[in-house]
Amino acid sequence: MHAGKHSKQAMVGSQGPAAWKNRKEEDIQMKLHRLLITAALLFPVTAMADTIGLYVGAGQWDHEATGGFRDSGTVNIDSGALNLVDNREGYFYVNIEHPVPLIPNIRLASTDLVHNGANGTVTGTFDGQTFTATNVTSIIDFSHTDVTLYYELLDNVVSLDLGITARQLDGQIYLTDGTNTGQVTLDEIVPMVYGKVAFDLPLTGLAIVGEGNFLSVGDADVTDISVKVTYETDFLLGVEAGVRTFSLVLDNVDTVTSDLEFSGPFVGLYLHF
Repeated sequence: MHAGKHSKQAMVGSQGPAAWKNRKEEDIQMKLHRLLITAALLFPVTAMADTIGLYVGAGQWDHEATGGFRDSGTVNIDSGALNLVDNREGYFYVNIEHPVPLIPNIRLASTDLVHNGANGTVTGTFDGQTFTATNVTSIIDFSHTDVTLYYELLDNVVSLDLGITARQLDGQIYLTDGTNTGQVTLDEIVPMVYGKVAFDLPLTGLAIVGEGNFLSVGDADVTDISVKVTYETDFLLGVEAGVRTFSLVLDNVDTVTSDLEFSGPFVGLYLHF
């Protein structure tokens, strides 16, 4: 993983919390449009058949942040000391499945993952800036977009999918006390192993699903796991609810060390064509 760093001079006023929030709202709309356009290009209406499946889903994830981080400094910055507010944000996904041998199925997914803090306490250095204040404003943003290629190894009462994911991180860690400002930007593609197992409950429309992406290489240990219950009606519409946990453990990767976890319940709707 690579974390790009910017000094205070590179952080103009337009990059403060308010401007960042506006940018993220625009990003949400752009990501959704891109997912839908990509799905339309990959899955033309004329190709629809009983052997081809399309899943389009969206929902909200109510997550909290725990753990801490630091860069080249020796003092760990605890997320609790930043007074980060629990957040509820959207996620979107499109799955395209087909019967063509050897060609993988594709999953496109996007998750917004931002926590803001105010009146936080930071004593130490971050991005070369020294903080000794108790009025620190912070943004912890690990928003990401996934492109997953996978194969269905089992497709019955028990189904099993395995594949690989390219996760594009698009976020930042931002701290300011009004005098000092430090920022580490996150703009990196992270390769991960993808897996999904589902247990259908016959004649009920219900299923229990476990899904995850994993990376454990060198100084990086990243896991993103969700467990959910789904219910699919006879009219294409389905509902899902579960719990998701995303943890990011880094050990001096580009001077960044972290042990952060984002977790909480989610609920969503999907269409299955």
